Amino acid sequence: MSDSALRVNDRYAAPVRALSRGASILVILGGALAHTGWTFDIAILKSFSDDTGITMKANTAASLLLSGASLWLLRGGRSTARYHRAGEALALLVGVIGIATLGQHLFGWNLHIDQLLFSETSGARATTSPGRMGPPAAACFALGGMALWLLHRARSASLAQLAAVCVGLMALLALTGYAYGAESLYGIARFTAIALHTAIALLAFSVGLIASSVDRGFASIMVGDGDGVCGRHPQARAFYRAPPAR
Repeated sequence: MSDSALRVNDRYAAPVRALSRGASILVILGGALAHTGWTFDIAILKSFSDDTGITMKANTAASLLLSGASLWLLRGGRSTARYHRAGEALALLVGVIGIATLGQHLFGWNLHIDQLLFSETSGARATTSPGRMGPPAAACFALGGMALWLLHRARSASLAQLAAVCVGLMALLALTGYAYGAESLYGIARFTAIALHTAIALLAFSVGLIASSVDRGFASIMVGDGDGVCGRHPQARAFYRAPPAR
């Protein structure tokens, strides 16, 4: 049985795939702006929220650049095998960065990867170690790297989309904290620390992941033929058209 039992209507799927391309560009742009901020020491590019002063770390910016590029290369459609191999390599790197950083938080390791790109002084707001991204971003990149790797593999789209949903939920939780001033949702260094623009970029990343594989997995319910989920599923249509039992 295929990963999706629904017949996809390309009239609906095409604009959703375009959304994936737009999301990948937004993720790349978010990482590039923060990277520029670190390169030229521009505070507003490192932290969009002057009230909190929580910065997007250099490794986070690099991971967003890699994630956006991988999503662009791995998006469904006309990508060549060469693009797919490059996209999978970038996805693997994103996952390794996320898992390694998460391991540092969980087990107290110091793998000396936090300041490979730029140095940060001690005492930065909501930071456990100079240059280290917070646990939410690390977890998102670990899940996002896995999702990118599985995105277009046989029978794996639903698992990739589930990982993407988890990324989106973590980003939305942080954005809710920013919107309502609930610092516990975004400002605790050991648990929830994440910059505002990091959360925005990760939410776009989550949307892009799901939109990229909209023709498969549970996301295909959005672009199937017919009206409503039951109308799109062939077995459901047969059930509802069957005569009542006597």
